[in-house]
Amino acid sequence: MRVGIYARVSTQDKDQDPETQLLPLREFCRAQGWGIAGEYVDHASATDDRRRGAWKRLLAEAATRRVDVILCWKMDRAFRSVARASRTLEDLRRGASASAATASPGSIPPAPIPPASSCSTSSPASPSSSGR
Repeated sequence: MRVGIYARVSTQDKDQDPETQLLPLREFCRAQGWGIAGEYVDHASATDDRRRGAWKRLLAEAATRRVDVILCWKMDRAFRSVARASRTLEDLRRGASASAATASPGSIPPAPIPPASSCSTSSPASPSSSGR
Protein backbone atom coordinates (compact mmCIF):
# COMPACT_ATOMS: atom_id res chain seq x y z
CA MET A 1 0.00 0.00 0.00
CA ARG A 2 1.45 3.35 -1.06
CA VAL A 3 0.33 6.14 1.22
CA GLY A 4 0.45 9.86 0.65
CA ILE A 5 0.49 11.61 4.01
CA TYR A 6 -0.95 15.12 4.04
CA ALA A 7 -0.49 17.76 6.72
CA ARG A 8 -1.59 21.36 6.71
CA VAL A 9 -1.12 24.17 9.18
CA SER A 10 -3.03 27.40 8.72
CA THR A 11 -0.26 29.76 9.75
CA GLN A 12 3.42 29.68 10.54
CA ASP A 13 2.94 31.65 13.71
CA LYS A 14 1.20 30.45 16.85
CA ASP A 15 3.73 27.59 17.06
CA GLN A 16 1.82 25.42 14.59
CA ASP A 17 4.04 22.55 13.52
CA PRO A 18 3.05 19.99 10.87
CA GLU A 19 5.20 17.41 12.68
CA THR A 20 2.44 17.08 15.29
CA GLN A 21 0.28 15.67 12.48
CA LEU A 22 2.99 13.79 10.57
CA LEU A 23 4.59 11.86 13.41
CA PRO A 24 1.56 9.76 14.41
CA LEU A 25 0.65 9.20 10.76
CA ARG A 26 4.15 7.89 10.04
CA GLU A 27 3.95 5.62 13.07
CA PHE A 28 0.58 4.29 11.98
CA CYS A 29 1.86 3.52 8.46
CA ARG A 30 4.89 1.78 9.92
CA ALA A 31 2.70 -0.34 12.22
CA GLN A 32 0.51 -1.34 9.26
CA GLY A 33 3.48 -2.16 7.06
CA TRP A 34 2.41 0.48 4.55
CA GLY A 35 4.96 2.29 2.44
CA ILE A 36 4.92 6.06 2.55
CA ALA A 37 4.99 7.27 -1.04
CA GLY A 38 5.44 10.85 0.09
CA GLU A 39 4.70 13.51 2.65
CA TYR A 40 2.85 16.57 1.48
CA VAL A 41 2.81 19.65 3.71
CA ASP A 42 1.15 23.00 3.16
CA HIS A 43 1.38 26.16 5.26
CA ALA A 44 -1.87 27.78 4.17
CA SER A 45 -5.53 28.16 4.92
CA ALA A 46 -7.71 25.36 3.58
CA THR A 47 -9.48 27.93 1.42
CA ASP A 48 -6.24 29.28 -0.13
CA ASP A 49 -5.93 27.05 -3.19
CA ARG A 50 -3.06 29.10 -4.61
CA ARG A 51 -0.81 28.30 -1.63
CA ARG A 52 -1.78 24.62 -1.34
CA GLY A 53 0.71 23.24 -3.85
CA ALA A 54 1.44 20.11 -1.82
CA TRP A 55 -2.27 19.20 -1.80
CA LYS A 56 -2.43 19.67 -5.58
CA ARG A 57 0.67 17.47 -6.04
CA LEU A 58 -0.84 14.77 -3.81
CA LEU A 59 -4.09 14.74 -5.78
CA ALA A 60 -2.08 14.47 -9.00
CA GLU A 61 -0.14 11.54 -7.55
CA ALA A 62 -3.43 9.86 -6.60
CA ALA A 63 -4.93 10.51 -10.04
CA THR A 64 -1.97 8.78 -11.69
CA ARG A 65 -2.12 5.91 -9.18
CA ARG A 66 1.26 6.57 -7.61
CA VAL A 67 -0.59 6.83 -4.29
CA ASP A 68 -3.17 4.28 -3.15
CA VAL A 69 -4.33 6.01 0.03
CA ILE A 70 -4.40 9.63 1.16
CA LEU A 71 -4.00 9.84 4.91
CA CYS A 72 -4.49 13.03 6.90
CA TRP A 73 -4.75 13.84 10.60
CA LYS A 74 -8.28 15.23 10.42
CA MET A 75 -10.62 15.87 7.53
CA ASP A 76 -10.38 19.64 8.04
CA ARG A 77 -6.67 19.48 7.22
CA ALA A 78 -7.59 18.53 3.65
CA PHE A 79 -11.04 20.07 3.16
CA ARG A 80 -12.75 23.18 4.45
CA SER A 81 -16.27 22.18 3.37
CA VAL A 82 -18.31 19.03 2.97
CA ALA A 83 -19.14 20.06 -0.58
CA ARG A 84 -15.47 20.33 -1.54
CA ALA A 85 -14.67 17.02 0.15
CA SER A 86 -17.54 15.35 -1.66
CA ARG A 87 -16.44 16.64 -5.07
CA THR A 88 -12.78 15.72 -4.56
CA LEU A 89 -13.52 12.25 -3.22
CA GLU A 90 -16.00 11.57 -6.00
CA ASP A 91 -13.34 12.59 -8.55
CA LEU A 92 -10.87 10.17 -6.93
CA ARG A 93 -13.39 7.35 -6.88
CA ARG A 94 -14.53 7.99 -10.46
CA GLY A 95 -10.92 7.67 -11.58
CA ALA A 96 -10.52 4.55 -9.40
CA SER A 97 -7.34 6.09 -8.07
CA ALA A 98 -6.81 6.54 -4.36
CA SER A 99 -9.02 6.15 -1.37
CA ALA A 100 -8.86 8.61 1.49
CA ALA A 101 -8.84 8.24 5.24
CA THR A 102 -8.41 10.40 8.28
CA ALA A 103 -6.65 9.57 11.49
CA SER A 104 -6.80 11.31 14.82
CA PRO A 105 -6.24 10.24 18.41
CA GLY A 106 -9.85 9.08 18.60
CA SER A 107 -9.90 7.30 15.26
CA ILE A 108 -6.75 5.21 15.07
CA PRO A 109 -6.94 3.09 12.98
CA PRO A 110 -7.86 5.58 10.29
CA ALA A 111 -11.52 6.03 9.59
CA PRO A 112 -12.38 5.89 5.88
CA ILE A 113 -13.95 9.05 4.62
CA PRO A 114 -17.55 8.12 3.78
CA PRO A 115 -18.73 7.86 0.17
CA ALA A 116 -19.78 11.17 -1.29
CA SER A 117 -23.38 9.98 -1.44
CA SER A 118 -23.48 9.75 2.35
CA CYS A 119 -22.03 13.22 2.98
CA SER A 120 -24.42 15.75 4.40
CA THR A 121 -24.20 19.45 5.00
CA SER A 122 -26.18 19.15 8.21
CA SER A 123 -24.33 18.93 11.48
CA PRO A 124 -24.39 15.67 13.42
CA ALA A 125 -26.78 15.31 16.30
CA SER A 126 -25.34 16.25 19.64
CA PRO A 127 -25.03 13.44 22.18
CA SER A 128 -27.83 14.91 24.26
CA SER A 129 -30.25 15.03 21.33
CA SER A 130 -29.39 11.56 20.04
CA GLY A 131 -30.15 9.83 23.31
CA ARG A 132 -26.58 8.80 24.09
